[in-house]
Amino acid sequence: MSFEQFREWTQSDDFPVKGRIDYVAGSLAIDMLPPMLVSHGQSKAQLFRAIANRVEFDDLGYVSIGETRVVSSSIQLSAEPDLVFVSHDSFNSGRVVLKPSKSDPDDSGELVGAPDLVVEVVSDSSARKDTKLLMAAYYEAGIDEYWIADARGDAVVFDIDTRGASRFEAVPTSGEGFVGSRVLNRAVRLSRLRNQHGRWKFTVDQRPID
Repeated sequence: MSFEQFREWTQSDDFPVKGRIDYVAGSLAIDMLPPMLVSHGQSKAQLFRAIANRVEFDDLGYVSIGETRVVSSSIQLSAEPDLVFVSHDSFNSGRVVLKPSKSDPDDSGELVGAPDLVVEVVSDSSARKDTKLLMAAYYEAGIDEYWIADARGDAVVFDIDTRGASRFEAVPTSGEGFVGSRVLNRAVRLSRLRNQHGRWKFTVDQRPID
C-alpha cells in the first residue's frame, strides 16, 4: 500500500490493536510477537520512568511510552517508538504537530514532525529494524537523539546516538557506564542486578553532565 493509504489504515477501526506495524523506507515492518517481559518490558519501564521524572520535574514537554505514532511525510515514515519525548520548544515552533483524532479533537492519532528524542528497546524480532532501518529513518526525519537499549545478552547494551553531519553518531560511554544526553542535559546509565527471585531488576541512574 502507499504511504498515505497506510496512514489512513492506522487511524481506522481495521488497524490491529496488537503487535507493531511501521512503515519504513517504503515497506511495512510487521512485528506481531509479544515483547519479552523482562529484557524488553522492564528495561523500557525504567527508561520511561527516568525520562518522565526528568521531563515532569523541569516541565520540559511531553513524553509517551508506546502507542505514539510518529509520522514524517517527507521520508514516508510512520512508526511507534517504544518511547518518545517532545519538548515545549518543538511544539511552540511547529516542528512537531499533534494531528487531532477523528473521534476526539482533544486527542491525537499522530505526532507529525521530528521529536527531540526517541527510544527503542531491542527484541529478537526487532534487532535489524531498530539498529539499521529505524536508525537511518529517524536521522532523515530530523530527530535529535536516538537511544537504543538491548538487554537480551550477558551484558546490557545502552547507546545514545546524536546527530552528526550525515548520520547518528554514538556518544562516548564513561568508565562508570554513563552516557550523556544533550536533549535532557543528563548523563544516563541503564544497569541491572538480580532481585530476590533471581530475575533481572533494571535501574536507570542520572546525573548532571560533566
